[in-house]
Amino acid sequence: MQDKPSSPEVPLEKLHWRCDPEIFPFDTTADLPPLEGIIGQERAQKALALGLEIARAGYNIYVCGVPGTGRLTAVQQLLATCQERATSPPDLCYVFAFKHPERPRLLTLQAGEGKTLKKAMEGLLSSLKQDIPALYTSDNFQQRKEQVLQQARRREQRLLEQFEKRLAPHFGLLYHDADSVLVPDLAPVVDGRLLPLAELERQLDAGHFPIERYRHLHAQHTALSEDLRHVLATVQRLQQETEEAVHTLERAWYDRSSSRPWRRL
Repeated sequence: MQDKPSSPEVPLEKLHWRCDPEIFPFDTTADLPPLEGIIGQERAQKALALGLEIARAGYNIYVCGVPGTGRLTAVQQLLATCQERATSPPDLCYVFAFKHPERPRLLTLQAGEGKTLKKAMEGLLSSLKQDIPALYTSDNFQQRKEQVLQQARRREQRLLEQFEKRLAPHFGLLYHDADSVLVPDLAPVVDGRLLPLAELERQLDAGHFPIERYRHLHAQHTALSEDLRHVLATVQRLQQETEEAVHTLERAWYDRSSSRPWRRL
């Protein structure tokens, strides 16, 4: 005789739960809109949102949790949301300051305009490297520049000729080479020839030149040397003015050219 079970038997069809698909208002999950946000973790989400709103240096966010709980996804979604709401920071561009090379100039541009400026500057430099040599090697510019230089040379020559007339007949100007530049120096006229004062000193030491005449020439040489110094200072000032005139001509010549690519910036 079989023993009756101590508990009632469960039929096979009741051993597992079956879901009736008719209770869902869709055919497949592809018909559903994507889920936004994160399920649960409301407190963690609020803490993350608060931390991301603190736009100050020295504040950090530390996220911890069990692997697979969606920490990275949560942070990425919050960052994407903040990025959509936030204003993009400006582009900070440092440019060269010609008057103060040690202090570059800071330009604050709208986001994305920094790359545009960089590309435009590269194009400008490329154009200038081609335009400027071609412009300044042109025949018209060289002729105008030579006119400026010739006028300056004539002024310097007249100044030295007038001074040399004052020196005659006992003194003259003897030119010597100094770093590929002819520099005038005072020299006494002895027997129809210009002799440097050092040569007269050697003749004096050798007993071939009268000491009284040497003293007289030396005194004149000292007085006239001061006059020559003033003349050379005037010549140097004229040369500086000539350099400035050439620079002014170069700038004006380029301004009159039809290129001027910097106007596109």
